[in-house]
Amino acid sequence: MENAGGKAARQALSLLAAELVLGRLVHRDAESEFTGGVGNVVNIKKPGQTQDAHDAGTATPNIGSGTQGYLDVRESSVPVRLDHHFIHPVKVTSRELTLDIESFAAQVLAPQVRKIGERIEGTIAEPMNAAIKAVPETATVDPSKAKAVREAIIAAGVTMDEGNVPDTGRILVVSPAFYGELLKDDLFVRADQSGSTEALRSANVGDILNFQVFKSNYIKGGALAMTREAFALVVRAPQASMGAKHSGSESYQGYAMRWIQDWDTAGLSDLSICDVFAGAKPLFEGPDPITGLAEFCRYVPITLKGNGTGK
Repeated sequence: MENAGGKAARQALSLLAAELVLGRLVHRDAESEFTGGVGNVVNIKKPGQTQDAHDAGTATPNIGSGTQGYLDVRESSVPVRLDHHFIHPVKVTSRELTLDIESFAAQVLAPQVRKIGERIEGTIAEPMNAAIKAVPETATVDPSKAKAVREAIIAAGVTMDEGNVPDTGRILVVSPAFYGELLKDDLFVRADQSGSTEALRSANVGDILNFQVFKSNYIKGGALAMTREAFALVVRAPQASMGAKHSGSESYQGYAMRWIQDWDTAGLSDLSICDVFAGAKPLFEGPDPITGLAEFCRYVPITLKGNGTGK
């Protein structure tokens, strides 16, 4: 017989995946049955990397661990601190269950998951907003100047080209204010006018200059030109409760969550509790594990005037 707690936890995760916007745009790492706690640091793997290919027209370089100059595929890891433990507990009385609640998933679980999702979106936005804020005020974009926003996006694309970032998969994550400026640009192709229902379902609001554009109310003061590998979201579901009536700890599509159902004898109510540990940070920062050189961080912040550091 299927565990009721596990089934509810999986249902919660499918609801969560549908709620998040920023969560779809970053590298995700999730585990269930996590035995640690808030403040713990977990190491997540970065994509495998190797040295440049040989030129067979020259002498085989003496690199790699093999005698024939074979190259190594090296994986490195990034430490991410789980800064947050998000919990959403609600009480549901017997009267509510009997008379008012027709669908537990729709009327109880979905609102809980939505609130957890909002906190996770905020967690992802923290390092993004920090990058936008770190831009010196002298390097910010004045939208009152003609085509200034467009030129900033072009410059971000050039920076990514110089960092050997592939053309495919580039996205522009924008604040509401930045989105308002895009709407004034005739190069911006709005998703609701393109006829693509898939774009609307994925929260893609449009396209400009080889960037898919996504609007988030959690982004403040500008935008980030980036790829999915720029930032990592780490989520860990605590272990299922041993003493609760029903409990499940599950991971699904890069997300994780624990759900607990129990009985409150004092309040004569059912308890529904969703919780998760979460943390986020840039995935590429620091030296390349192979060359030792500084890595390109996979994102370029664009900051609107008045939102920089002032330096």
